[in-house]
Amino acid sequence: MLTSILSYLKHYFVPNTKTVSKTVTKKQTSDFLLDEINIKVSIVVVTYNNLALTKACLQSMQKYNNYDNCEIIVVDNMSQKDNTREFLLEYEQKHENVKVILNDKNGGFSYGNNIGIKEANGEIVILLNNDTYVTPDWIRRLVAHFYTDENIGMVGPRTNNIGNEAKIDIKYDSMDEMIRFAQNLYEQNKMKQYKDIKALAFFCVAIKKELFDKIGLLDEAFGIGMFEDDDFCERAKIAGYKLICADDVYIHHHLGATFDQEPPEWKQNLFKKNKAIYESKHGKWIPHKYRKNEK
Repeated sequence: MLTSILSYLKHYFVPNTKTVSKTVTKKQTSDFLLDEINIKVSIVVVTYNNLALTKACLQSMQKYNNYDNCEIIVVDNMSQKDNTREFLLEYEQKHENVKVILNDKNGGFSYGNNIGIKEANGEIVILLNNDTYVTPDWIRRLVAHFYTDENIGMVGPRTNNIGNEAKIDIKYDSMDEMIRFAQNLYEQNKMKQYKDIKALAFFCVAIKKELFDKIGLLDEAFGIGMFEDDDFCERAKIAGYKLICADDVYIHHHLGATFDQEPPEWKQNLFKKNKAIYESKHGKWIPHKYRKNEK
């Protein structure tokens, strides 16, 4: 389905080809895509304690997914401090498109996501942190960008809280206010892409399933987490895939929900250890940057 719609777009919507009689606006292209997209999408959410955030994340998807052809795979990394596991099993019973996997250990971010990816049936897999809150029609809006270039392998959204070019310096007092901001962002930036991005942060990222087949899963050598997203993005680029940030999609991110449960010294040591693993594979790590006027 993804390939067939891309072929249709190339025939009718892409400028400077023999079959095009006029240039079609980004809004027309966007509207067409949103109406036509119906490929299978798998959403993988890894949890570890933080039940309140998990509930908010799942509730936001229940409210704003607006996409029938998707499955939600929740992988719990041995939560112990709250009733996360009991809640997830109850949630699974109430929602037929939800599958819950309870791990018998906390093998880390890559480990949990890899288990979910292996279970995924979608042509697109979205890795979504449990400390996020999604926005209206976010699935279609993310997936639409894959149809603009067959070489795009990964798409990420804008957000309020991250350490790279995806960040928007924005504050709001409620989720309702955030939703209004996200809708305005979409209307002002339909199908706009930021292509000069070194890596996509995996708080929310849509990935073609074929990419896992070609370069493998997330590297579990990174343990609990940090640098596995940088590593995967680097491998994707080496394989010839493009990474883009969708400037018309916004996802709220609390940031650090798992790591904030640990002491600062522990986080610093993990950063140094995983940075060394990354550099042993790809050379010197270059710190991420913000866009101009963002911080």
